[in-house]
Amino acid sequence: MWFAYFLNYCDRQAVFSMFPVLKADLGFSDQQLGFVGAYFLWVYGVGSFFAGQIGDRFSKRHLIVASLAVWSLVTAATGLSHSPDELLALRALMGFSEALFMPAAIALTANAFPPATRSRAIAALTTAQVTALTTAQLRALSSDDLNALGTDQFKVLTSAQVGALTSEQLAAIETADLAQISTAALRGLASENIDALTSDQIKALTTAQFQSLTTQQLKGLTTEQMAAIESEDLRALTTAQIRAIATDQLNALTTDQFTAPTTIQVSSLTTAQVAALETEDLRALTTDQFKAFSSGQIGAMTTAQAAAMTTDQVHAITSTQIHNLSTQDISAMTMAQLDALLPSLMADAAYPAPTAVNSARVQLTQSGGQR
Repeated sequence: MWFAYFLNYCDRQAVFSMFPVLKADLGFSDQQLGFVGAYFLWVYGVGSFFAGQIGDRFSKRHLIVASLAVWSLVTAATGLSHSPDELLALRALMGFSEALFMPAAIALTANAFPPATRSRAIAALTTAQVTALTTAQLRALSSDDLNALGTDQFKVLTSAQVGALTSEQLAAIETADLAQISTAALRGLASENIDALTSDQIKALTTAQFQSLTTQQLKGLTTEQMAAIESEDLRALTTAQIRAIATDQLNALTTDQFTAPTTIQVSSLTTAQVAALETEDLRALTTDQFKAFSSGQIGAMTTAQAAAMTTDQVHAITSTQIHNLSTQDISAMTMAQLDALLPSLMADAAYPAPTAVNSARVQLTQSGGQR
């Protein structure tokens, strides 16, 4: 019910942010732009009287659903208008269709709650009106007007209001103001708009804000934005967020960033993510991070990645991980890597790879240590 009431007010207010487009594309005069609001209010005012009578005679639930369906269709049709007359007629129709909602919604809410909590229930419902009004007004602000808002005003933005911001508005927000947006509100940011944030804005996000991002929002980050994430923010990501990162985003991380993830984050990487790691990024992992790899992750490594491991990383490989190294991986290793690997292999009598290691060492010796 609250969300329907929210849409009720958003739909009627959204057109005001389009006035410059209406003048440019449909040739609206200033007088006709004034009628956009007037036609709606005149019909809405008169229609509210009849809406109350209709609500007393018919099912209030059905009336709310019908009102929502009709005004949604009218909103869609408004976007297809070809002339001022068409749009103004649709605004009048929207006025009547939305007038049907309010009396039935208030009555239905009042009937659903006992007298002791009825006032609070109705008050909670009507907060949708204020939220929708401010959301529509916020979307209509210019970049300069948006930056004129105080820091405290950014703190109280709701998720719906943040979600209503355009990509141009997002890019214009000062870094200090962006850091003040609550984590709950930030989750409302449309994933298709998140790529509008600049690298400086990404760096300005707090650790808590990064933790609040949805997996869809993370997927929407560009490679440039990924490279701008601070190491401490990267460490704050959950395992679900880490697994949501695309391989091209993962490869956009710098070598310094790769030393930041925790062992839990490293162990949460998918096999596809591991196989896509750049060799220099793989070499940047600490031995503790390397030990955190599962057998499946070790098995997903390419031969080129195996050949790029440092001797410390090879030496850190556990007996469980060893079983997922292929003979091709071993054959691609250098003499120093083989020497670091052999002790661990020899300790595992059930694993036949020492033969492969010795064979690779013989080949290297015969070739003078050259691949």
